[in-house]
Amino acid sequence: MSKLKETFFEKNADIAIDQFVKYGIPASVTLAQMSLESGQGTSSLAREGNNYFGIKVGSGWQGDYVIRHDDTPTDKFRVYSFVMDSVEDHSRVLLNRYAKFLPQGRSIDPNHWLVALKKGGYASDPYYGSKLAADINYYNLTKYDQMAISRAKEQGVEIGYMLKGGATRTNNVLSSEQSDKKDVNLRLLTRLEGQRWCLPIDFTNLSVPSGGYFGKNRGNHSHGGIDISTKGQKLPVFATEDNGTIVRVAPNNGNAGNMIVVEYDRDGTKWRNTYMHLDKINVQVGQKVNAGDQIGVSGNTGKSTGPHLHFETSYEYAGKWHKTDPVLYLKELEFRMEKDIPLKMNGKDLIVSTPIKYQYSEGLTRAYQDQDYRRGLSNDPSKWLNKSMFSEDPDAGKDMFTGLLGKMFSHAFTILGNIKFLEVQEKMIALEAKKAPKEENKEEKEENILRRNREAVDAKAMKQDVSINYENNVPRSQQQQQQQEQHNTARLS
Repeated sequence: MSKLKETFFEKNADIAIDQFVKYGIPASVTLAQMSLESGQGTSSLAREGNNYFGIKVGSGWQGDYVIRHDDTPTDKFRVYSFVMDSVEDHSRVLLNRYAKFLPQGRSIDPNHWLVALKKGGYASDPYYGSKLAADINYYNLTKYDQMAISRAKEQGVEIGYMLKGGATRTNNVLSSEQSDKKDVNLRLLTRLEGQRWCLPIDFTNLSVPSGGYFGKNRGNHSHGGIDISTKGQKLPVFATEDNGTIVRVAPNNGNAGNMIVVEYDRDGTKWRNTYMHLDKINVQVGQKVNAGDQIGVSGNTGKSTGPHLHFETSYEYAGKWHKTDPVLYLKELEFRMEKDIPLKMNGKDLIVSTPIKYQYSEGLTRAYQDQDYRRGLSNDPSKWLNKSMFSEDPDAGKDMFTGLLGKMFSHAFTILGNIKFLEVQEKMIALEAKKAPKEENKEEKEENILRRNREAVDAKAMKQDVSINYENNVPRSQQQQQQQEQHNTARLS
């Protein structure tokens, strides 16, 4: 399992979940495409222009662009201020060109979307769909689909609400003009009566230095938070919400310096805020804190180039914590506090320029069941995928050695199974694509703005991965014992 991919999926999950809630495009499909087409965010278009899908300028683009050699030496590609803008544009492309190939023009099943991409000729690579399916399966990306469904229910809206009540939809197409008139970046919040809020630090005259933003490539890792320069000052830092618990206090914690982690439980939704490089720590593990309580003082401890506060935010799902952009959290605080929060980077107000908008969900139509559910289709997108690697632990209750062998062989057979899965999946997608009537697309010239040069699946490499994982999972003492037995057998013969 690639740690780079796993980190990429976790970092961008919140954006993909938001797209699923708004438009019904499975988060699993968005994340798999995003990863494949940007090389997990390492492509020059992604690094320099936040362009994760190779979207070209087109006739209606008014923003910045970069020139790259693609079909011609001077092809122009869009430059986005935020990653979410790139994903939003990609969703429009999918809705305009490929949603019509879904059953009755609508589905939340990732499998249906892979077939639709194949039918619509999304990629020239014949194995494109199989590659997406492999990542969705191997990295269990459908867990993010489940998170989206849960979020929609919590907000009191149905999946794809922007296509029904939030935006006008005709013939399953959401046009750029229609989406521009609507709040396509709207996120719904539950009103928390009596809850108080506070900024982590007084932002007056403070700023984020260049390179201090969330997701910045730092060579061997992506920046997990934002750096807030304190202009040489040591300032108080505060708990941001009521009902918080100090879950970690780590003095002299390596590169992070003095560190505090505060956890908040919002009616079952858990959030954590992390403060690094502190000069002083004023709290203890287990201590209860409320909004406005001072928990420490900013500083310059650990690996730091000057006095500042490194601030991180994350949320919990299925027992695992997922980092998210702190600017979005601060934007939520601004909305809930009904107070403008100035925070600039290179003269640009980060919070104001963030396209995400918030609104309380009260008063919106509450509808959990859409047509897909009523037709009897499963609202559990993970059912179509192979769950062997992510099912309940079959080794529970066994001794440690037996459990290790069980997991080791389970992992090996899962990889081998994935090879067969890819073959079956590709045949199924190809079969479905042949059934689709060939239509002339009048917008083909205008809409043909995506780069599609992909490599074939290397089944031999996957099989080799089985032996590599087998060797890495066998304890060294066991490997030595096997080698000794082989040596003794050779001597006897």
